[in-house]
Amino acid sequence: RLANNRLHIRFFEGVSEYARALEDIILTPPKRVLAYEATSLRRSGTEVREAHEQQRIKRKILKRVLSDDTAQTKAFYKKRPYDDLTQIRVVSKMNALDAVDLQMYDNKILYTSYTDREPISILIEDRALCEMQSSFFLSTWNNGKDISLITYDKS
Repeated sequence: RLANNRLHIRFFEGVSEYARALEDIILTPPKRVLAYEATSLRRSGTEVREAHEQQRIKRKILKRVLSDDTAQTKAFYKKRPYDDLTQIRVVSKMNALDAVDLQMYDNKILYTSYTDREPISILIEDRALCEMQSSFFLSTWNNGKDISLITYDKS
């Protein structure tokens, strides 16, 4: 009986494993993904992330993204084509997320660390942890500045 209440944790190391970690989002598929995204240090796994985003949009999975309110973040999202399934907000003082992405969906949390090496991801399945992180996210989301239409900004 206790096995059903245990925390489920999986580790993914390297670009090909990162692709497997992201594939869980597509296979689940959740109604929405809540994500903190690091835009400054994505050195490896960029192609995997772009392919995943195309699959997510194709599967009509809504995604809410929070990032740091910097010129670099805005430049990053300005290059991205607009889609109706991605909402992006920025908030100041999110420096702790410079090298980590966090995605929450269907009682799962996917952490991905980017540094000078290939990405390392940790997928945690736990309802209570996901609900707690999601409530922090939504609180911050409500105070964020919407930049979803930044690709239309001519300035």
